[in-house]
Amino acid sequence: MKKRTWLYWLQLLLPLCLLLLLIGWWLQHTLARPVGQVSLFGEVRHLPLERVEQLVRPDLAAPFWRIDLAQLQDVLRAEPWVADVDLMRRWPDQLEIHLVERQVWARWGERGLVDDQGEGFIPSELPDHLPQLRFDGAAHQLPQVVSLWQALEPIMQQRALSVTKIALAPRGAWQFELNGSIRVMLGRDNIEKKINQFLWIWDESLELEASQIRVVDLRYPNGLSVKRSTQEND
Repeated sequence: MKKRTWLYWLQLLLPLCLLLLLIGWWLQHTLARPVGQVSLFGEVRHLPLERVEQLVRPDLAAPFWRIDLAQLQDVLRAEPWVADVDLMRRWPDQLEIHLVERQVWARWGERGLVDDQGEGFIPSELPDHLPQLRFDGAAHQLPQVVSLWQALEPIMQQRALSVTKIALAPRGAWQFELNGSIRVMLGRDNIEKKINQFLWIWDESLELEASQIRVVDLRYPNGLSVKRSTQEND
C-alpha cells in the first residue's frame, strides 16, 4: 500500500476547510443582517401607523435573527388599541406583524371604551364617532355592568326599548338609561326585584306615556316615583 504523505492530506482537507470558512462567513453575514422590511397585516383604523413604527423601531437595531419576538409582541400588546398581535420572520430579512385592533362596542366613563369582548381600555385619544351605549363604573366593576346589560337588553327590546347606559356607583348603587332619555334608578339592594317591578309598571301604564317619562325611581322600600317632562310626580 502506498504511503500517503502530509501533502496528500493537505490537498484533501483544503477544499473542506475552504467550504467551512465560506459557510461561516455566510452565516455571520446572514445572522448579522438588519431587518430590511417590516410588513403590517390587519385592518388598522384607530392605531396610527406612526405609533406602530415608534413601538417597533427600538427592536430593529438588533440583527434580524436575534430580535426578541416575544418581547416585541408584549410591547405591541400593551398598546390600548391592540387586541392581539403575532410576529413572524420571513427569510432573509422581513418581519411580519399581524395585528388585530379592538372593535369599539361602548363608551366607558368619560375617557374609556369597551371592545366587542367586553374589555375596557383607555386610548390616548377618543375616536371621532362614538357609540351611544355607555357604561360607568370602576375597572373591577365593568364585568358586572356588562353582565347586567346582557341580561337587560333582550328584555327591553321586547318592549321596543334599548338600554343606552348603565352606571354602577362606587358604593354599589345601580341605574340605567333607556332610549337615551329615561333614567331608571335602582339603588343598591334587591336589584332583580326592582327590575321586575319596573317591567310590571311599564307594561301596565308607563308605556302609554313613554315620550313623557324622564325618571323612574325605585329606591323606595315600598313603591316608586315617576318624573315626567311636565315635572309632575307620582
